[in-house]
Amino acid sequence: MATASEPTLQISGVDDAATRLLFAKVKLARERTLPCSVLVAGVPVRRTLKLLTAMASGSWVVNVDYLEACASARKAVDPAPYELSDRECPGCRLSREGGAGSVLRGLTVAIRGGTSIPADQLEELLTTAGASVRRCRDAPGQQPVLVHSEREGKLLPLGEATLLDAIMAGGGHPWQEQRAAPAPAPAPAPAPPPPPAATGRLRRSRIGAENVRQAADVGPRV
Repeated sequence: MATASEPTLQISGVDDAATRLLFAKVKLARERTLPCSVLVAGVPVRRTLKLLTAMASGSWVVNVDYLEACASARKAVDPAPYELSDRECPGCRLSREGGAGSVLRGLTVAIRGGTSIPADQLEELLTTAGASVRRCRDAPGQQPVLVHSEREGKLLPLGEATLLDAIMAGGGHPWQEQRAAPAPAPAPAPAPPPPPAATGRLRRSRIGAENVRQAADVGPRV
């Protein structure tokens, strides 16, 4: 049996019997030669505990073609060409690139019971994702999960569902969007006012000059 530090091959969200049989054969023959942990996921992707754990640990998440490739090559092949696309599972690449424990790093989570995932499994998942987790006594009628930001030094208005969403998103901390939006950029300075209109004296002087020019044009000619 593989230890926690050894690469593993797992499958999640695949119902096809033939594919699951192929997985069992590849796992038996090739798991010990894996260079890294790999989860084979069905498409459309289903959010299972296995998938969440794989993403929290920074594992590769690949499509079922990976099994065929391993069987044909008679060895564990490079999972990179079979990784789920951003369209199929937007957070897979981000979580793998971030590495184990990167998604919830910097958060302290208190579990007080009443969670959708059994408390023991939720504790293990959140710890794998990088959070510091502590178990508290059940508090009926109170929020079952409390989240504290170590960086900001305050409680965050988050629950279990938001933490699971963050793991599926591969990081990015969606709760950051709940903070106040930055102040808008200052409005541009107003355009300078137009030059003042000519004064009455200036207008009269211009009229006088015009009259002099006209008189010169019609005067007697020598």
